[in-house]
Amino acid sequence: MNDVLRLARERARAERSRDADAHTHNDTLRAAEEALAGLPTAPAAEGSDGHARSRAPAEPVAGLPAGARFEPAFLTPSQQAAVLAAVDAASVGRWIAGGTADSPRLIANFGGSPGRAAVTEALPRFLQTLAAGLAARLGWAAPPAHCLVNDYRGTSGLVHHTDGPLYSCSAVITLGGPALLELRPAAATGGGRGAPPPAHLLLRPGCALGLAGPAYSDWTHGIAAAAADTIPPSCVNVGAGQVGQVVARAPRRVSLVFVCKVRESGGRQSGISEHLHTQR
Repeated sequence: MNDVLRLARERARAERSRDADAHTHNDTLRAAEEALAGLPTAPAAEGSDGHARSRAPAEPVAGLPAGARFEPAFLTPSQQAAVLAAVDAASVGRWIAGGTADSPRLIANFGGSPGRAAVTEALPRFLQTLAAGLAARLGWAAPPAHCLVNDYRGTSGLVHHTDGPLYSCSAVITLGGPALLELRPAAATGGGRGAPPPAHLLLRPGCALGLAGPAYSDWTHGIAAAAADTIPPSCVNVGAGQVGQVVARAPRRVSLVFVCKVRESGGRQSGISEHLHTQR
């Protein structure tokens, strides 16, 4: 009888713990949704009073390839904190190892399989809100329906790559810490002698970068593995007085990569490389 009572008490404690964890999880997701309630999720439209109801799409940035759009303050600090907490809550049980031996990272996938064209899973509501906000700010016709969360630690970087033909465009929200992104012409599109020079962009927490058109298909993007980044003259979003400054990497940097998939009736598209799973 004592053993039965002990087991019953242990089971009751475990169930209370699970209930508490679920309650905390739901509260965290709900807090992110509330924090994002003021995020504009539609392009600017002129009201009857002549004033715009929301912000206009982000303007192109001089020095970036055609099709790139940059929003330096897409999320406020409080929104960043709420989203990062929600990402951690929603990603429990989803993390897989990715990257390379020199630049390892964790990856959590939302929206279906990265290597399949059909979206089979709805995004959590806070990610849906972010996707709608990105579409509005970047001038896209529809919100992206897939998100890859990348968790970088310390010196980890990102090998240069394009995102491939399964997607038509991509957008990145940076959280937690800064990193210097390099964009350069892809070799397959004439990225040799006479090609445009590389461009650099300092990704600070809360910013959003969208890549579409030539910026998506004809330019690669990557981040060096380093403990700190030195701002080069080719960095398009800093002042002249900041060139040469050293920006230390944070212990943790998280990127939310939203992609617009190209749907195909066959379900899987040929030519999709393994980096969709491990090299994002």
